[in-house]
Amino acid sequence: MAGLISRLKKAGAGLISRLKKTSASFTSRLKKAGASLTSWLKKIKASLTSRLRKMLYLAMPMLEAYDANHIIDKKIDENMIDDSHRYVDFPARVLRVRMKQEHERDRFIDAKTARLGQGILGMLAAFGILFALLPVAGWSGPEKIAGMVFLLVFIFYIVFAWWLTVQANATTEVYGYGTDFELEANRNQYVLARELSCQELANIKKHNINFASICCLRNAFILLISATLVVLVRLVISFL
Repeated sequence: MAGLISRLKKAGAGLISRLKKTSASFTSRLKKAGASLTSWLKKIKASLTSRLRKMLYLAMPMLEAYDANHIIDKKIDENMIDDSHRYVDFPARVLRVRMKQEHERDRFIDAKTARLGQGILGMLAAFGILFALLPVAGWSGPEKIAGMVFLLVFIFYIVFAWWLTVQANATTEVYGYGTDFELEANRNQYVLARELSCQELANIKKHNINFASICCLRNAFILLISATLVVLVRLVISFL
């Protein structure tokens, strides 16, 4: 009897041990599966967030310019207080050549901004012609609603393109100019390196604003073409 009890105890202990091992293995697999699922969900979330951000920037390019220029403003502030700028290792001659190139690039960007202003005027002229055709088209019903929506959103993008162009013209930050700069740069090469870096960042700011303005003009052009097609279709139908 005692031997039977001993065998039963051993069998029970072995069964309990196997159950514990099985439970630990199952728990480990569940944890791995949970970690894998969490990682997969994070990747999906990051991908969706990135795509939604791209879609938002496509529809509202001015937000992309604002976000990018906010980062650049921080970098310019950091350059002004950082005494160990990475450009300081270049010879002064190279830094002055690069400064001249950045000043030329600044003038090129300003010329592009002026051309954007001309583009906005051209789009407004096309809008005026299309608006004059509306009474002739005599549109009504769904096409009128669609056309008015296109034109209203067109006005929204044109206004923002104009505002961004004004912002680009108002961004008058130019570094590496003036008598004080020359005196300080001759005494300390760090000043020349710092001003060059700040000029590069200022040019990038202007470029970002111009790019956002171009994107607004692109969206406005697509909407103007869409509204024009609606008007043309209505004109053709009215003459049939």
